[in-house]
Amino acid sequence: MDNKVEVRKSNGQFGPGNQTGGRKPRTAEDARELFRRAVSTKDQLEIIDKAVQLAKRGDDRSRKFVFDYLYGPPVERKEITGADSSPLVIHVVYDDDRSEDA
Repeated sequence: MDNKVEVRKSNGQFGPGNQTGGRKPRTAEDARELFRRAVSTKDQLEIIDKAVQLAKRGDDRSRKFVFDYLYGPPVERKEITGADSSPLVIHVVYDDDRSEDA
């Protein structure tokens, strides 16, 4: 059995001399591990199968779920132009007095 001593302040917070280390915050990896243990492989397959069935029937949330996990969320692309939609000119200046236009 662990003989660590828990010292708390009057307000309930861990105080000086606390040897328990306090409650460690959960990380995203900790949460994923909890889900892995709680949801069996069989359950995972059933959930995925159901999402695919619903996506095939036109359910937008299921379609997004399936495609986000298959391909990742869509990448947002933006075209950047200069004033009046003219091509954007980039001027690169080097520390050693070299320069070039891109």
